[in-house]
Amino acid sequence: MLHFTRGKIIAIVGICLFGLLACVPNFLSPKALESYPNFLPRTRINLGLDLQGGAHVLAGMDVEELRRDWLDKVRDAARAAMLREKLGFQSVGIAQGGVVVRLTKANKNGMIARRATQVVVILRCQGAQHRE
Repeated sequence: MLHFTRGKIIAIVGICLFGLLACVPNFLSPKALESYPNFLPRTRINLGLDLQGGAHVLAGMDVEELRRDWLDKVRDAARAAMLREKLGFQSVGIAQGGVVVRLTKANKNGMIARRATQVVVILRCQGAQHRE
């Protein structure tokens, strides 16, 4: 069991009482605060809106805007990947909820189309890793 000396007990009780007296002005009306003793603190604690009961926050998310932003990022990544791989393309755009890449031409054995498909698969894999 803890044993405190009488001096420590008096100090602890005195500090607690002073803390309680310092909080009293927050509960008094302005008229009652005028009659409050001068040697005690008279300042009130400024309460924020959340403690005053005046804050009401509604968090929402626009799913369509999120989808558009995500498709914009995927489109930009696809364009960068096609340029990095030096694959010829006419345009990279967004259509029907996805990213569409229009190639300039495909050679006889379809090498460019296969390489472009590999680039898109890599982008899908990278996107799946970021969503986890």
